[in-house]
Amino acid sequence: MAMTWVPTRPGNWIFHCHIVTHMSDASRLPPVSNASMSNGHMNHAENGMAGLVVGLRVLPKGKFALTQQNSTRKRLRVFITQKEHVYGDQPGYSYILQEGATPPAFDSVRIPSSTITVRQNEPTEITVINRSKTTATIHWHGIELESYYDGVGDWSGWNSFVAPSIAPGDSFVVRMTPQRAGTFIYHTHTDENTQLSSGLYGAMIVLPPNGVRDTTERVFLLGIGGPDDNAHAVVNGTSKPAPIDLRAGVPHRFRFINISPLESHTVQLLSGNTVQTWRALAKDGAELPPQQATSLTSSLVLHPGETYDFEVMRAKPESLKLKVISPETIQVRRAGLAKGLTRETIPRSTIEIPVIVH
Repeated sequence: MAMTWVPTRPGNWIFHCHIVTHMSDASRLPPVSNASMSNGHMNHAENGMAGLVVGLRVLPKGKFALTQQNSTRKRLRVFITQKEHVYGDQPGYSYILQEGATPPAFDSVRIPSSTITVRQNEPTEITVINRSKTTATIHWHGIELESYYDGVGDWSGWNSFVAPSIAPGDSFVVRMTPQRAGTFIYHTHTDENTQLSSGLYGAMIVLPPNGVRDTTERVFLLGIGGPDDNAHAVVNGTSKPAPIDLRAGVPHRFRFINISPLESHTVQLLSGNTVQTWRALAKDGAELPPQQATSLTSSLVLHPGETYDFEVMRAKPESLKLKVISPETIQVRRAGLAKGLTRETIPRSTIEIPVIVH
């Protein structure tokens, strides 16, 4: 792959593989130095990541400063919560969007986390309150925003003006004005090996400026059901998702998001055993140009950190299924590789979701 780009936003940024074992601190060869730690906190980018990760510093043209704040910003509150023994003896975590006047309970979890819906070009302020027992962050995956709010603790920002990780009992205010309508992800950028598997991820939908939430869309958030090596793939937080209801003659937008720490998934829309077609709409929050927004065979390989949008429209009532094929658990893969199996021959697990067209 060759990439050409023009940096337009100053500050510290992270360019990394989204397979967590490829950018984990376990990949580090020399001992971790405490030289880059300040204020008693670990700089996540410099001390908590290694391997396929590059730090990018975009120099400001003048003095580094945040843009002037807008008093008319849309304001949201998101709580980081924790509940014990969600995954065996391990806790579960979630980001819960406050809806109404009452904050969520301290030990409530919602897996996957709340879907956050904002509008393109609307100045937005999100106060993130950490009610869990561990340090956490929120990274806004794919969203153009200022470096300070990007969500990599003790790295995002510039020089001494750097955003901290969010300590238990503390909070952080994020400001953004999304430039593109589309399908995005938000997720932790702290202890990704554990927190990504344990619920700290969610979907972010950016609507057009005057758009309303589309009741015909369907969101499929692919992840892993816990931090244990025996954890299986999940869709929208469960290995047994509810049936999908569609209306005949109505176009439906399928939003696919893969936030699994390691796993690539194959997704297929089937009638019986026959793969169907759907129309490509968007990739990673970017609408496709007309020459690419075409009808395709509905078989998709979805890698970690990717999002895709497709249009599904069926002419008449019928029964279909959405099939998600995933690598088996980490434990099964290790055992298979130890026996000399190739990655292609290691067993796969399958989730089949009924699709009912009325």
